[in-house]
Amino acid sequence: MPGVNDHQEDPLVESDDDDDSLRTRLATKGRFSNIKGFRMIVLAMTVFSIAILVSLVITILVGKSPKKDQYAVSSDSATCARVGNDIMKKGGSAVDSAVAILFCLGVVHPHSSGIGGGGFMLVRNGSNTTVFNFRETAPSQARFDMYDGNEILMELGGLAVAVPGEVKGMEHAHRLYGTLKWPDVVQPAINLARHGFPFESSVKRALESMLQVTNGSAEGRAMFKPFRDMLMPDGVVPAVGTNLTRHSLADTLEEIALHGSAALYTGHIAETIVDAVKKARGIMVLDDLKQYNVSVDSPTVTNLTKGWTMYSAPPPASGIIASFIASILTGYGGLSDDALSYHRMVEAFKFAYAQRSYLADPHFNYSSGVKDLIERKLANRTFADEVRRMITDSHTHNVSYYGGEYDVRASSGTTHVSVVRADSAVSVTSTINTYFGALIMTDSGIVLNNEMDDFAAPNVTSFYGLPPAEPNFVEPYKRPLSSQTPTIVCDEKGDVRLVLGASGGTHITTSVFQVFAKVHWQGKSVYDTVLQPRLHDQLIPPYVMAETAMDPAIIAGLQARKHVVNATYRALAVVQAVERTSNGTLRAQADVVRKGGASFVGNVP
Repeated sequence: MPGVNDHQEDPLVESDDDDDSLRTRLATKGRFSNIKGFRMIVLAMTVFSIAILVSLVITILVGKSPKKDQYAVSSDSATCARVGNDIMKKGGSAVDSAVAILFCLGVVHPHSSGIGGGGFMLVRNGSNTTVFNFRETAPSQARFDMYDGNEILMELGGLAVAVPGEVKGMEHAHRLYGTLKWPDVVQPAINLARHGFPFESSVKRALESMLQVTNGSAEGRAMFKPFRDMLMPDGVVPAVGTNLTRHSLADTLEEIALHGSAALYTGHIAETIVDAVKKARGIMVLDDLKQYNVSVDSPTVTNLTKGWTMYSAPPPASGIIASFIASILTGYGGLSDDALSYHRMVEAFKFAYAQRSYLADPHFNYSSGVKDLIERKLANRTFADEVRRMITDSHTHNVSYYGGEYDVRASSGTTHVSVVRADSAVSVTSTINTYFGALIMTDSGIVLNNEMDDFAAPNVTSFYGLPPAEPNFVEPYKRPLSSQTPTIVCDEKGDVRLVLGASGGTHITTSVFQVFAKVHWQGKSVYDTVLQPRLHDQLIPPYVMAETAMDPAIIAGLQARKHVVNATYRALAVVQAVERTSNGTLRAQADVVRKGGASFVGNVP
């Protein structure tokens, strides 16, 4: 289908080929009754062609693109990508489209995202880049030792729920960069929740996985019952494409459309959230919701080869880790598709994840050293050079060589959206953490996150014997460390060239980097790079994960350098990317092989 899951132009978007079609019609044989008329046509075409050539030369000299202004959207849900595309056709901004897609995803992907969660939005508007940090926060009564070594309490039930930030984050960004009215960007999600949306394959996989986990006990079946009732109204897993509704959520979204974020953070909807959390033995109170604030931050900034610049989200997001990897490998002049380059990349991953174990929300007591770590090491090109000199081209090393001291907690879930409109761009990642969050759904239809599981806790030691990361200990109002890596890359003129991010827990950062590296250093398109096989190494566990389609020569080259490589049939992170080529054309690619989804490219109305 044109415009969906591929890079064809949306058929409803005006074509750029009108001039070529006109020339073809004029030049068709048999349409001219005399040679004089034909010569006049040839002369006109020649003048027209010269005019085009002159225009192109002038365009190149002044640095403008010969293409019309375009937009592009990419999402891991085809339904929600269409919503974003429709918003663009109505004249919406990049933020309008991204916000509408996120609201939509909260309806159709209840297993991974929604208004009961949070995330990070990176916005490029002209020459300004801003980060909206709407990551969830620990409740006011939270304490670092509240779990007493019990990991299950961090994952399931009321104590697993952090204060959601998604609606306030989207509202804040929309207030600054939206052009459509707020109700207009919420309405598509209301329509889907009220009148129906197609059951997607990624939701089916998550549902079947959780049924296997929860059906083994009465307690598990009871916890998952609201989700069975929502997604299995007939008592069986529905076929992909089956129409489902979420009427309670539709009512909630209508309140949000009318009254903004206040509808969720105060009043009866807030009460349903707190009641659900307390019923599940949690500690959230109404004032936690009322006091939640979005943090508006400056991005991490990394200078690249060719005069390009990478922008991403700072801690507690992991943009600084992607930037650090880029800084290490920039010293090699980039990467190729050979085993040595992959070895160097994996080594950079290991050094970077060793440093990641010291990261956390930098504004709290346990994590007071994070800012110094960034300044002295992760954002310091000299330190990157030192690390690069420690990479041995002939072999890898044992875990202790890389300097990691703490456990790197694994995580999963998440969704990502990439949007470009003319000279503005949005890269936003959102999550409720693991499948269906804390397994709590409010009476108002909101699926609540289990983001407290992304904190570290005393007396919770990893399988590999590493202690928990003290900088990431729980503190009231603190935001847990995240793997989210929304990224925007600009060229030497400040024009957006690449917008990307991913879902997939701790695999996010390495997957984002690999797509970036192939586009920036190898000149490949997002059509190729997003769908290519990837690998991952986070130091602990001590092996490389490689998707089964990875080139056997790369695997053999890594093994020859003493890497332990485990093939995985499971997809690593799911990337959504938009690229602007050197002539200004936009390309968008959803990670359809790994999860589905869709991308659209069209002309700005």
